[in-house]
Amino acid sequence: MRNLVTLLLLLFTLSAHATTPTGLAPRTGLLLVASEQIADPRFQQSVILITRHDMRGTSGLILNRQLGKLPPDLEKTLHTLPRGIFWGGPVEPLQVRALLFGQPPAGSDPLAPGLHLLHGQPLNELLHQSDLPEGELRVYLGYAGWAPAQLAREISRGDWIVVQLGADTLKDLQPLRMWPALLPASPSPWI
Repeated sequence: MRNLVTLLLLLFTLSAHATTPTGLAPRTGLLLVASEQIADPRFQQSVILITRHDMRGTSGLILNRQLGKLPPDLEKTLHTLPRGIFWGGPVEPLQVRALLFGQPPAGSDPLAPGLHLLHGQPLNELLHQSDLPEGELRVYLGYAGWAPAQLAREISRGDWIVVQLGADTLKDLQPLRMWPALLPASPSPWI
């Protein structure tokens, strides 16, 4: 068991130091922008917000894949949301998560200043409010996930570019236009 813990700590340390041409290492609140060479069609031209990065691995939400039709069991709950629903990734595809821009409600997980992740009961309570602010909430089904050190390998292979954006800039980007806007990934204009 002790050897396993040591190995996990080593893998996390290595993955925390994997950087991209922007010089940034992955961490919670940063973006992963798919390079043009990425082979997996589920992730081609994707922009992913990292929602967790620790020694257990990495998870995130694909920000720029809007769903056309909701699964019937979610239609009643989610059909009234103003900006539609997004596909967050292939892991747990019916799990509902949301990003909230602005002030955090109780029970939310902070990702960056002005940007919070909601799931479970806090999200259920927020979805049943009738006064949701326009553009403040984006809902996702599923998420993307990486095992320890997997993301570091993909970054070193050139599959991902790590980019930092402020919450206001991220909110203002049209989801379906994010990837081409962020692909050059020069850190200076986006910080």
